[in-house]
Amino acid sequence: MKENIYPIVVFKRAKWVKAENCNMPVVIGGMEAVGEIKKIKGDNISEEQINKIIEAIKKAKPLGHEEWNKKHSKERNDYQLFQGKNSNGKMYIRIKDAKEDAEKVAAEYKNQNYAISDIRQDKKEKDVWFFYYSR
Repeated sequence: MKENIYPIVVFKRAKWVKAENCNMPVVIGGMEAVGEIKKIKGDNISEEQINKIIEAIKKAKPLGHEEWNKKHSKERNDYQLFQGKNSNGKMYIRIKDAKEDAEKVAAEYKNQNYAISDIRQDKKEKDVWFFYYSR
């Protein structure tokens, strides 16, 4: 399997990141990633498989809070989940119920590769917890 897998790290919005002496390529954006992929020699997978992968990548979307809520609704769904954006454009999730529920939601967002802020209690509503998230 190792001869068919070539790891590459792609940063979309982090032009300030610099990497040297890494054991895999580190690039900024899709065009640099394409350049690195083109450097790889060999016929490891068929053109049909390549096209399937390309289509899957084109259609891929991050798991939003509605999908997360549906996925976990069988476990426990007696809390309310709200998604929004503050006046500065920061995305947030608000959970109305116990802090433990907010921690579970935040952990799932972390598992989906989101950057998560600390979980904070709403100043006006004591049973509401929130956190900011970003990619």
